[in-house]
Order: sequence, then C-alpha cells, then structure tokens
Amino acid sequence: MNPKYLFVTIVLLLMTGTVIAYQFFDRPLRIYLAELRLPRLSENDVRAEEAKLLEINRKRENPNNSNHARVVGRHNGRIVEISYICFGDVCPDNGGYFLIYRDIESREECSQIGGKEILGYGWTTTYGGCGIKLNN
Repeated sequence: MNPKYLFVTIVLLLMTGTVIAYQFFDRPLRIYLAELRLPRLSENDVRAEEAKLLEINRKRENPNNSNHARVVGRHNGRIVEISYICFGDVCPDNGGYFLIYRDIESREECSQIGGKEILGYGWTTTYGGCGIKLNN
C-alpha cells in the first residue's frame, strides 16, 4: 500500500474515533485520559493528606486560596479532591477543607459506596460531601 494512503487512512480512523468519543462521553476525552493518570492513594496517603488539612483548618487559612482546593488522586477507583465546604450563613468562617470523593451528590450515594458523610448541623442537617472512610 502506498505510504500516503496509509497515512490518510490512519488519520481518518483517528478523527472518527475522536468524534465517537466526544459523542458518547459527557466530558472531553482529554479529561478522561488525564483522570486515568491520577495517582492511586493508599490509606497512608489519605491519612497524610487529612493530617495536612487538619493543620490548614486549624490555622483558619483563607478559603479563597486555590492552592489547597485540588484533585489529589484516586482511592477505591474514585477521584478524590480537596474541597472547601462551608455550612450555614457564617461562611467562610465556619467551613473547612475536606478530602472528598468527587461527584457523590447525596448521602444515599455516599453510604452505598462506603464513604463517610460530611454533614453540617444547624436548623437542618446539610450534606456537604462524601469523605473517605478508612479502616482503623
């Protein structure tokens, strides 16, 4: 086969694959590929991140500091991020940074995956996110 035709065929196949990927995924393919490269977090890694967050929360650092809010890695096959969560009407003073699973939107979903619900208490109970439950 002529090398020029082979090259054109490969390019067309790649373009077709990209179009199909964009049709079937709700996020761009580059984001999925980036998420696959995230490091896997061991329980020791999770404990170390939580210890850092405890110190940050004790210092009451500015929640607008984007150095803390970030994706950390994967734990149990799910993406884990550091997020600032605040409850009530005294934000940002009564909030803090938490290590949570991304995209777990309800208490029920959190309990189904074996996570630790992050709850705020006041006039009502407010779900803030799904933390990582570790074996002691």
